[in-house]
Amino acid sequence: TFPGLGYFACVTNLGVEAGDQGSASLWWSNFPNNQQWLITGLNNPRGLAYDYGVNWYVANSSGNTISEVQIQIQGNTIVPAITTTYNTYDGPQNCALDPLNLLYMFPSCQAAGLVDCINVTQPNEFNLPVLVPGVKMVASLASQ
Repeated sequence: TFPGLGYFACVTNLGVEAGDQGSASLWWSNFPNNQQWLITGLNNPRGLAYDYGVNWYVANSSGNTISEVQIQIQGNTIVPAITTTYNTYDGPQNCALDPLNLLYMFPSCQAAGLVDCINVTQPNEFNLPVLVPGVKMVASLASQ
């Protein structure tokens, strides 16, 4: 939510046909029946996490990456864009964020059978994966 602007939702659209890499749709509560933006440049996106600010982290299941999609406000115009791409292990299906300070992202990498750990402020820092065979989903719970 953004004061004075309303609520936003990001929805991943998995590629379903050969050559279709998928996308993400961004919806705005001011026009709830219409998709406002289509974000391309993703690679068979699956699950995502939201940092309670302007960033969504989207798992690219075929690209072995996590894309940071950021809502940028330019004057009275809202422009979503991929701002950072984080490398991860094979087959990310979903990701969760450290709920205390949003510093660490935890992609579940099903093909590699592990959960990765990425510092979002230092994307090239050494990752500390945890072996979790067959993992698909991860989640975080923030205390309100």
